[in-house]
Amino acid sequence: MITILASNDAIKWAKTQSPEQIAAALDIGVGAMIAAQTHVSTNNLAVTAGKIGEATVSDILQTRFCAKNVSKTAHSGDISLEVGQQKIMIEVKNYTNTVPSAQVDKFIADLATSASRGGVFIALNTTIAGVTSEIPQIVMRTELGNVPCAYVSVVSDGVSDAPTTVTTPATTIIIAAVDMVVQMIHMRRHIDIECNDKTPLNKAARFRTRNRRNHSGAC
Repeated sequence: MITILASNDAIKWAKTQSPEQIAAALDIGVGAMIAAQTHVSTNNLAVTAGKIGEATVSDILQTRFCAKNVSKTAHSGDISLEVGQQKIMIEVKNYTNTVPSAQVDKFIADLATSASRGGVFIALNTTIAGVTSEIPQIVMRTELGNVPCAYVSVVSDGVSDAPTTVTTPATTIIIAAVDMVVQMIHMRRHIDIECNDKTPLNKAARFRTRNRRNHSGAC
């Protein structure tokens, strides 16, 4: 025997309805409840998967860099790296299907907001729509005109449960992607310095410096 507890309003309503109408209302109510519970369960699973992905990548990055979890800070990505005083934003996606292009657009917008000098977008176990087409794969792109970024599709291999001394395929490809971004940042800085040094103003400054040295007898 099943006992159903209901509010006074529900009881009054039920007394005015036919058995068929009450059965139909119960069907609608139960269906809505199941849908709501399924939605909550799915959201909880997505949040859990996201946290697992962040922890996995953080463990990998900690083998080489000082990584800080910033996932609770808006428009900052999931993990922040400081490499040679250069800020690199790391975004981690642990989806069961291809990461949609809208997430890439958000990543680029967050790069601008956070004033990062480089970025790495990591998809665990899936490809990235419009960017990667296989797993594993690294695609290098320049975003916002001058911000080097690596887009990485990598197979998660449970590295978070392994000792930090263990080198895994996921570790290798993620570290390689960060290294590539760091090298591109350094190259761009070098090019900018060279270009600035060749401006007429800087050329004139060097000429004046040489003249002062010549007149003072300096070598």
